[in-house]
Amino acid sequence: MLFTVTRASVRGGAHRPPGHVVARRTGPLAGTVGPMPAPSSLQSALAWYAHRPILRAVVPGIILLGLGLGLFGAMYDAVDERDDFSLLDQPVLEFLVAARSDLATSALAALTFVTGPTVLPIIVLVSCVVWGRVRREWWRPCCSPGR
Repeated sequence: MLFTVTRASVRGGAHRPPGHVVARRTGPLAGTVGPMPAPSSLQSALAWYAHRPILRAVVPGIILLGLGLGLFGAMYDAVDERDDFSLLDQPVLEFLVAARSDLATSALAALTFVTGPTVLPIIVLVSCVVWGRVRREWWRPCCSPGR
């Protein structure tokens, strides 16, 4: 360890006031380096934020909501004016049509059928009943489809 941090004695001294924080070199260069710097305003703000769990839960959601709304507005504007991103629509569609295969089309058709409004609710119901029977508790399986 190259540094140790200590506080000066309570009565202070000729060169240091009481409570003065001092970093001392413990390696080959021994001696007092000077007072530790005061925490910056960013460190103080982060410490304040760290002790507020509600803010830590809400602020990221608000930031993501703002970013999502901004991206939605930009995309809506581009499609409405037929410029920017919407210019890529036709070339990407043509590429996907040219690159598709029968296997990929069949696989995605099956995926669409399974995750559709007819089959997926049946899968969820059966899995929740099995879960409830195995675990012998019903409140979690009953809450799960609502997620």
